[in-house]
Amino acid sequence: MAELTERHMLSVQDLEKQLGVNRLPVFIQESEADFLARTQEVVEFIASHPSVKAVFVSGPTSSGKTTFTERLTAGLSQLGRPALRLSLDDYYDIKDVQFDAFGRPDYESVSTIDTRLAGEDLLKLLAGEKVNIPRFNFKTRQSEWPESTQNISISPSGIVVTEGLHGLAPEVCDV
Repeated sequence: MAELTERHMLSVQDLEKQLGVNRLPVFIQESEADFLARTQEVVEFIASHPSVKAVFVSGPTSSGKTTFTERLTAGLSQLGRPALRLSLDDYYDIKDVQFDAFGRPDYESVSTIDTRLAGEDLLKLLAGEKVNIPRFNFKTRQSEWPESTQNISISPSGIVVTEGLHGLAPEVCDV
């Protein structure tokens, strides 16, 4: 598990003092450069360990999981470790989902994910088998099986990067 020992802790007052109108674009550029540099460090670490076959990315809603995972998979592929992003969002199974007062489904619970299918697909991918990966359509609240996600596999040197709100839940990663 990653250790974030060099986190930047800023208060609202710190931001107001440091940013202002003229400093904000520079702050954004510096933050993006820092993010890219840290991501590259993770990429190089994983790529240099051939025994790593799976990586799990987790975090709260809107925390940047997908952005990080896309950069991670691209970086790994560039270093000769072809990576496949497996999004847990595509494994939603909302037959028994709870809805709020406005009719919105609760996608925050791990029980809304078909962890059995996600786990089976992950194990098959790691074994070099082909899988048919679902795509969850949030508008229809249904799983779809587009042709582009059929017969997917990874190469022997490949890595499966599983990402989602529950990417580190035992129901998902203890397969």
